[in-house]
Amino acid sequence: MSNNPYSAPVSPTSKSGSPNPSIDSSVKQIPIVGILMIAAGVIELLAGIALASFSFFVPQLIANQNNPAFNQMDPQQLATLMTWVYIGMGLPAALAGLLRLVAGIQILRFKSWLFGVIANFMGLLALSSCYCTPISLGVSIYALIILFQSPVKLEFARRAVV
Repeated sequence: MSNNPYSAPVSPTSKSGSPNPSIDSSVKQIPIVGILMIAAGVIELLAGIALASFSFFVPQLIANQNNPAFNQMDPQQLATLMTWVYIGMGLPAALAGLLRLVAGIQILRFKSWLFGVIANFMGLLALSSCYCTPISLGVSIYALIILFQSPVKLEFARRAVV
């Protein structure tokens, strides 16, 4: 026994060297993955709804301005273009957020591993919003790394049988 106060604490270990061989470290990260997915889903959903709602009033604001830069284009064409740009940015982000939110709740309950994987790949749709790119990429990469660990797959399969 060492008297070094800076050494790592010693815990009783099993033959495999792990303090609790029945729970792998990647399985312990599943609640973190679920919470991050829920948080990212809420942010993406709100950003998507906000961007889609901009499609109703921003084109009119731009069309009504007397800016010489906007005079080169027909105001109706500009309004139509801006409507589709905001819808194209907002709806994929909102869809990705909703999927990730629901999948995060399922992941916390150790249900539907496949839905969690699909939702994280679909979560990359939030990249279209530009605002959610760092969050979407970070959560997707982290969640997919954890979800594709074989102990995590086995834990989801074990709990699905019970």
